[in-house]
Amino acid sequence: MQVKKLCRFPIFKEFNEKDFICEFLECNFNKNFDGLIGNNILTKFNCIIDYPNRILKTNKATINFYQTEEEEIYNRISYKENEEEIFNNDVRDKCVTEFVDTNHLNGIDKNKLRNILKRHKSVFYNEDDNLTFTSTTKHRIMTKNDIPVYSKIYRYQEIHKPEIEKQIDQMLTQGIIRASSSPYNSPIWLVPKKLDATNEQKWRLVIDYRKLNSVSTEDRFPIPNIDDIFDKLGRCQYFSTLDLAKGFHQIEMDERDIYKTAFSTANGHYEFLRMPFGLRNAPATFQRLMNEVLKDYIGKICIVYMDDILIFSTSIEEHLESLNKILIRLKEKNLRIQINKCNFLRQETKFLGHMIAKEGMKPNPEKVEAIEKILLPKNVKEIKAFLGITGYYRRFIKDYSKVAYHIIKYLKKDMKINHNDKDYIKAFNKLKELIKADPILIHPDFNKAFTLVTDASNFALGAALLQTDKVISYASRSLNGHEKNYSTVEKELLAIVWATKYFRPYLFGRHFTIKTDHRPLIWLSNLKEPNAKLQRWKIKLNEFDFDINYIN
Repeated sequence: MQVKKLCRFPIFKEFNEKDFICEFLECNFNKNFDGLIGNNILTKFNCIIDYPNRILKTNKATINFYQTEEEEIYNRISYKENEEEIFNNDVRDKCVTEFVDTNHLNGIDKNKLRNILKRHKSVFYNEDDNLTFTSTTKHRIMTKNDIPVYSKIYRYQEIHKPEIEKQIDQMLTQGIIRASSSPYNSPIWLVPKKLDATNEQKWRLVIDYRKLNSVSTEDRFPIPNIDDIFDKLGRCQYFSTLDLAKGFHQIEMDERDIYKTAFSTANGHYEFLRMPFGLRNAPATFQRLMNEVLKDYIGKICIVYMDDILIFSTSIEEHLESLNKILIRLKEKNLRIQINKCNFLRQETKFLGHMIAKEGMKPNPEKVEAIEKILLPKNVKEIKAFLGITGYYRRFIKDYSKVAYHIIKYLKKDMKINHNDKDYIKAFNKLKELIKADPILIHPDFNKAFTLVTDASNFALGAALLQTDKVISYASRSLNGHEKNYSTVEKELLAIVWATKYFRPYLFGRHFTIKTDHRPLIWLSNLKEPNAKLQRWKIKLNEFDFDINYIN
């Protein structure tokens, strides 16, 4: 700290003192603060410092204060039995400093965020910790019979054996698995993980539970619809994402079903004490847990998809309050998060393969880059994979089904793929171009009117949901063989019937406008004796309240 000169100015307005003048030394110490208060001022105003709550009380005011970025405060109790706890607290403090990116925040907001995170640092999982588990629920495996499910061990490469045994030892140490004598057995293999910032190849141990899953009774607990999730983000400006550490392993297996999870390596037979990945109903169990844990917050301050939590708000203060509530709840339920995979107080963040921002959303650039690198599919399996990844973003692509028609046609049984088919190649390249075009969809505002634009071609239906001429979502589907024989006006009418059903969650019970380039509704109303199909369509459309504009 370099002292520059002595200066005089009124004491801070927070003290509610108009006339009191203090002498200050002008210094270079921290641009985020107005000054340092010394003992003379604290005495003058009978100040009481409440450090745990970071409050300074005077005769006339209560002032919040915060910890500086450079400050390192450790309230250590130097008893031997507390040394491990002190060490872990230090490590978690360091995690907050090192792993949480706050460069996008100003000094005050940065410190407010860090204070909240440090207050709840026990929620953060450290790789050296034993992974705890919640007592809120346990996972059951309900099977159709009591016949043990047994599969032979898969042979794996000698080079993978050390990695497999290392992961087995880690799970034994953490109490995730134990030695087993179960008559059940499922095989294992290693799958390479995506390279991280260290560029080091890491591996995921996978248990092949397909045979066990085939005799398991399905749990039909609903997994959230992606579109419903994003619809809740209208007018939000700040986002935080939380990622639970090894989420499935934070749920205990029910004691009655542990033996069913058994698997083998070359050196041993084991079973899971925690819920493993790959079980048929594991996603349903996890979603049920998170819905129960955050039931009074979901849809209000956060949305949850499996082990991913998105916190949203319209202001920073509101956001910090919401973050504090979520961390308190996770702590109460003994759930831990992976802090280096979290993002806080962002105006743009990645979530479920999308970039979320206050302006709207677009495909995750990393996913777009991966799509760009895909080569022309040579077989049905590759076609399905390409349509799967591009189809995930079909709401961003106008007339997706129409564009993809010459790719989809090769999914028909006994249809041989012609790799020189110009329409096939053109459709493949067109889909990649449309996704690469960086399309942005706005979040719906349910206080504003919607517009539905529909269209039909010889082999596909298309629609777009808009507000103020900006797209919320595109939708499309192919026509089946029977529908292709409809007249042009019937196809246009079908497009309206289908689109109102598809976008029903937005349109039902609201007045909206339909835009189409034909006059199918006039044609339908003028029919003296419409057939049964047209009567059904008319009844379906009567459920909605809309005006129709015809595009010339």
